[in-house]
Amino acid sequence: MLRFDFQVTKESRLKYEIENSLFSIVGDLIIANFRQARVLANKINTKRKSQGITGKLVTPGVINGIGLQHEIFHYVIRVYEETENKNVFERAISNLTSELGENELEKILLHFIADFPPPEVQSGKLSANLYINSLTDNKPNREIILEELLLLHIGNNNPAAENLKELYDDTSLGEQTDYSQLIGNVDKFFEKEKLLGPENLPLIKFLKKPIETNPHSLEGQLEFIRKNWKIYIKSIFDDRLLRSKDLFAEDARLFQIGGFHKGTPPVPEYDSEYLRKLRAGTLTDDERRYYYEEYERFTSDIDWMPKVVMIAKNIFVWLDQLSKKYQRSITRLDQIPDEELNELARWNFTALWLIGIWERSSASKKIKQMTGNPEAAS
Repeated sequence: MLRFDFQVTKESRLKYEIENSLFSIVGDLIIANFRQARVLANKINTKRKSQGITGKLVTPGVINGIGLQHEIFHYVIRVYEETENKNVFERAISNLTSELGENELEKILLHFIADFPPPEVQSGKLSANLYINSLTDNKPNREIILEELLLLHIGNNNPAAENLKELYDDTSLGEQTDYSQLIGNVDKFFEKEKLLGPENLPLIKFLKKPIETNPHSLEGQLEFIRKNWKIYIKSIFDDRLLRSKDLFAEDARLFQIGGFHKGTPPVPEYDSEYLRKLRAGTLTDDERRYYYEEYERFTSDIDWMPKVVMIAKNIFVWLDQLSKKYQRSITRLDQIPDEELNELARWNFTALWLIGIWERSSASKKIKQMTGNPEAAS
């Protein structure tokens, strides 16, 4: 399944109307596919444009990239904790309790939950205190929150995703708690723990390495991970890392043509009644055929249509080829030599499709040239 996740503040969830159903049990936003990345980009850009903020528009590739990176970081931490350094987060919590004091640590955890509430806390089904002192999949939530705090700190210090930072901004946490002290203490704690990778880096420095190596390129960061972290992520993320490159390439074509930002491509809209029935599983066979099947629509000349043997010719190219072949200017259809048509007939073609018989568009020519084909014609 193609999916990726990252933290989103409660404020941003409301501002950009992000559905609660998209959040995981620990409060991370789950983006299941590229379409959802485009939907979210469109929501963010539409809101920012309405506020006159046109310098901080986001692309689906960045949303996908930061989410994929966040999930890979989680995976590496899981491998580290389960196979390389057992119970390390349990010891980290114990160390923080000693260094910061239990009350201050509790304050940071509660503030994080207030800013990034899991669905059960946001809906009021569970209090923040109860959540902090509970388990998720047999893992203490305190340890889970600490992991999220580390990734929040790393994400907020990634220049390549600056335009997305609003969604997981840690400013409030830093201003109202000893969050920065917690990060500093955890950093020192992991420096004394088992190291990772060929450079023997502490966990946090290891996670920061792709960002430090490619500070202004999210694509570069993911490529660094793909090439250098095989020992930890195996081939689990190969397909998604490669597909993320495709999305970055699509962004480059759609969003930065000719040096200006085009904005988010339109998100397809589908019939609401159809979607309701699709989700409920109540579509009839006739409705399925209506939405999924296309029917042949032959012309009234049914006697010849099924038997046609057609050849297509790009007229602009073909006339140029004929001009060179016959050593004279051939620029109109009535100038095409009869012997050329007779030859097609001898080859048993019964129809000729002339591609390019329409009024030429200077705008089409300009767009093609701006997208990298300087010799394109209208």
